[in-house]
Amino acid sequence: RWRRGTRHVRRQPMSVSSSGEMLAERLRTAVARVGEARGVTASASVAEVEPGDDVWDLMHRADAAMYRSKTAGGDRVTTLSY
Repeated sequence: RWRRGTRHVRRQPMSVSSSGEMLAERLRTAVARVGEARGVTASASVAEVEPGDDVWDLMHRADAAMYRSKTAGGDRVTTLSY
């Protein structure tokens, strides 16, 4: 059921709860609109850098959020911060 996936990381100096999630939702909606005829959807995750994080901490958090999106049925944006 889960097909190919592409990861894209974007560093953005804004709050997770606002603009990062809104950007991810706009991208998800655009993919759904373009891919509607073929049943193409997108899931996205948004993770916030916490004090003391290294890149692997952030990637782990983003992967955990993506897993939540996928297991919840896909075609959604999930935000995860600690």
